[in-house]
Amino acid sequence: MKPSGTDSGLPDPEAALGAYLDTLLGMPSRESAIASEAKAAEAWRRVLPLRTRHGRVLLPESRVEAVMSAVAIEPAPLEAPFVGLLDHAGRRSVCVDLAALLSTSSSVAREAAEECRHAVLIGDGRWALLCEATEDATTLDPETLRWRQAADGRRPWLVGVSHRLRSGLLDADELIRWLWRRLRSDGMSDAS
Repeated sequence: MKPSGTDSGLPDPEAALGAYLDTLLGMPSRESAIASEAKAAEAWRRVLPLRTRHGRVLLPESRVEAVMSAVAIEPAPLEAPFVGLLDHAGRRSVCVDLAALLSTSSSVAREAAEECRHAVLIGDGRWALLCEATEDATTLDPETLRWRQAADGRRPWLVGVSHRLRSGLLDADELIRWLWRRLRSDGMSDAS
């Protein structure tokens, strides 16, 4: 039996990435996700790709308050993934290292201030997702998206995947709920 993949005997990178994302996200069968796909498809039509050192995620453009570059982060004594505060338009935003959220390692170095060149504000500007780069907003075909069947407690805000763009789908509302719970457990009750 001939192994699938490249001539070198290694698996095809596209297939390996797809299998990894399916495993990571606990992907449902296509048939069991049809209802969820139809409901979420419109929100995911226009997305903003955010790139980090641990991958790329897509955020619905309608959930983005602002995109800033060359941000100055005020350090704060918070646990990862929180790295500090950002002042914007008279409001303080809690900075979140998006790469730390995506990492599978529990010991992620706090390198956000040096590596992250962009902040994407969500949740009425209360949250600043730090990333290395943003890309031009793009239009997705809902038929190309795969949805997570149910959150298993790990990364409940990662709700699916676009295999075509090799990116996870980031649910802003679920992420905000998760961040509030995490921030409160760190002892900080309000970011503003």
